[in-house]
Formats: sequence, structure tokens, C-alpha cells
Amino acid sequence: MWAMSEVNMSDMSIPNHNNAKEALNRKQSTEIRRLEEQLQKQLAKVKEDNERELARVSKDYEVAISQDKTENDMKLNKLRQSYSKRLEEENMKYETTIQELKQAQDARMAELRSNQEKEVARTLESHQEYMERAKQRFEEQKAKEA
Repeated sequence: MWAMSEVNMSDMSIPNHNNAKEALNRKQSTEIRRLEEQLQKQLAKVKEDNERELARVSKDYEVAISQDKTENDMKLNKLRQSYSKRLEEENMKYETTIQELKQAQDARMAELRSNQEKEVARTLESHQEYMERAKQRFEEQKAKEA
């Protein structure tokens, strides 16, 4: 009779151990999912911030172009009234200024996009490394418990 109760107790400890192991696995899986959600939210926030910044820079560019165009139009009208020769020179300056502004803005926009892409890539890489480390720790913990 005594031997039977010992066998029964050892049989009971295995399910308890499995339940604890299963609970730990669920807890770790939940934590990994929570971290993934956090990282996805952070990534979405970075993208949203980058889009907002890009929109702001584009708007500033449009305002600057509009102001430059207005200023150059006023100068051009004055010159038309008094200098016909000078008119041609100013038209050339006007177009050159606009092209230079466009080129400068295109370069700024390309640099901004490049920086944003690098930032997103770094963020993704960082998140991926974190997730791989978390998965590795999870697997190591799982292996230790096995």
C-alpha cells in the first residue's frame, strides 16, 4: 500500500511539472507577442513621424518656391517697364534660380528619404536582433527546462 502511494505521488508531480513548464512557455510566448506589438507600434510611429516631417519639408519648399517666384515676378515686371535688354538677362536668372532651388530641394529630399530609409532599416535591424535574442533566450530556457 505504501509503495502505491509513492508511485501515485511521483505520477502526480510530472503533470504539475508539465503544467508549470507549459505555463512558462505561454508566459514567454505572450511576452514575445507583446514585445512584437510594441516594436510594430514603434515602427509605425517612426514611419508616421517621417511622413509628417517629409510633408512639412515639402510644404516649406512649396512656400519658399512660391515666395521666390513672387519676388522674381515683381522684379521682372519692373525691369520690363524700363530695360528691354535687361529683361532677357533677368529671365535667365529667374529660370536659373528656380532650377537651382529645385535641384537643391531635390537633393535635400533625396537626403531626407535616404536618412529615413536608413533609420527604418536600423530600427528594423535592431528589432530583428532583439527578437532573435529573445527567441534564443526562449529556446535556451526551453532547452534548460527540457
